[in-house]
Amino acid sequence: MARRIRAMADTDTSPPAPVKRSLLLRAGGPALVIALTALFAVLANLPAPRAAAPQLAGALAPVSLATSVPTARPNVSALPTFTPVPASAIAAAVNIANPQGAAPAGSLAYSVARVIGAEGNGPGEFNLPRAIAVGKDGRVYVVDQGNRRIQVFDAEGRYQFAFNQANASTALVEPFGIVMTSKNELLVIDAEDGGIFRYDAEGRPLGAFEVASRFYKPRGFSIDKADNVYVTDTGGSRIIKITPNGDVALEINARGKEPGQLDQPCDAIGDPSGEIWVSDCVTGRIQLFGADGAFKQLFAITPSDPMNGSRLALGPDGALYVAAAPVHKVLKYSRTGQLLGDFGSEGREPGQFRVPTNLTFAGNVIWVTDLANGRIQKLQPK
Repeated sequence: MARRIRAMADTDTSPPAPVKRSLLLRAGGPALVIALTALFAVLANLPAPRAAAPQLAGALAPVSLATSVPTARPNVSALPTFTPVPASAIAAAVNIANPQGAAPAGSLAYSVARVIGAEGNGPGEFNLPRAIAVGKDGRVYVVDQGNRRIQVFDAEGRYQFAFNQANASTALVEPFGIVMTSKNELLVIDAEDGGIFRYDAEGRPLGAFEVASRFYKPRGFSIDKADNVYVTDTGGSRIIKITPNGDVALEINARGKEPGQLDQPCDAIGDPSGEIWVSDCVTGRIQLFGADGAFKQLFAITPSDPMNGSRLALGPDGALYVAAAPVHKVLKYSRTGQLLGDFGSEGREPGQFRVPTNLTFAGNVIWVTDLANGRIQKLQPK
C-alpha cells in the first residue's frame, strides 16, 4: 500500500499542456479576454513619462558664498545647447513685481521698478547671480554663477535665452564678471582660469579676448567709456587696465595695507578723467588712484571678503555708487568720500537685499544683483 502511495505521488497526473489550455478557455476564456482587453486599454492611455528637464552645462551644487571650488572645464559638445525661448512661453517662471507700497529704508530717491527671478536653475531663475550688464537696446545680461551660464532678459525683464560656452568647444566654469563694449560685444571673465571671452549680443562666442597677462582668481571686471577694461586680480592683489586691443596700459600692484597699497581688492572702475576707483574690500576702504597709478586718497567702508565684497559704479551724476554687500544696501558717495545717501535694507521684500554683489547703470536706472535672494532688482528714480 505504501509503495502504491509513493508511486502515485511521484507520478504527474496533470493533463498534458494542450488539455490545460483547452480547460482554461472553456472555463474562463471570455472573462480572461475581456480582462486583457481592458488592461491593454488602460496601458495605452497612460501618459507618456516626462523627459527629464534639460540641465545646464555643469550645474553646480549650492556654492559657498566665501569660496569657490576648482572644477574641470566640461566639453560643450557633450552638453545641451540653449536656444531662444519666447518670453510668453515662460512668463510664469519670471517674477516681475511692481510694488506700490512704502519706499524701503534709505534716503536715496529710488523706487523698485522690477524684481526678476527666484532661486533655482530654470529659465529666469538664479543660483548666485553675480554680475550684470545692459546693452544699448536695453537687454539685461546676468552672470548666473552657480548655474554656470549667462541669462538674457529684455528691457522689461522678460526672459529671452541663456548661453554657457567659453568658446566653440568648452563651457564656462566660474563666470564672474560681464561688460558690454561700445561695439555691442560682450566680454565675460571666468575666475577659474582668468580667461576673458568675447560674444556677440546673441551670446555667440567670438573667441578669447587675448591679454598679455595672466590673472589669479579675478573678482572684479569693469569697462570705461573708451572700452578700456579693468581687471581686479584679487589673488595677485593688483589692478590691471587693458586697452581695447588687449595691451596692458597700467598696473597698480603695491601689496599691503598702507595707503596706495592693495590687499585682495575686489573691484575697480575707471572714470572719464582717467582716475581709478578701487574697492580694497578686505581692508575696508575705497582708494582713488590717478591716471598714472599714483595714490590720491582713500575713505573707509565696511570690510568684506573678496568673493562678495563691495562693488562700484559711477552714476550719471558723477557720484560713486557702491553695492555694499556686508550691509545689504546701495550706498552713494561724493568723490571726497562723503556718504550722500543709501537705499535698501536686509531682507527678502522688494527693495531689500541679501548680499548685493554688483550694480550697473542704464541711464538713470540702476540694476542690482541680489545674490543670496537669487534675483535681480531694477531701481528707478522717483
